[in-house]
Amino acid sequence: MEYPRYLTPGFKPFNPLELAELTREIACRRTPAGVERKYEAFYATGV
Repeated sequence: MEYPRYLTPGFKPFNPLELAELTREIACRRTPAGVERKYEAFYATGV
């Protein structure tokens, strides 16, 4: 499965569990010190 960066007309539905695993592979890595993450938190602001 290729990672769906955005949805386009006629997109093929995806398995959310498979997408979560792909996201984890991109955003996390294990080191001797523990798990390192590219992103620690997300937030939204009003525009």
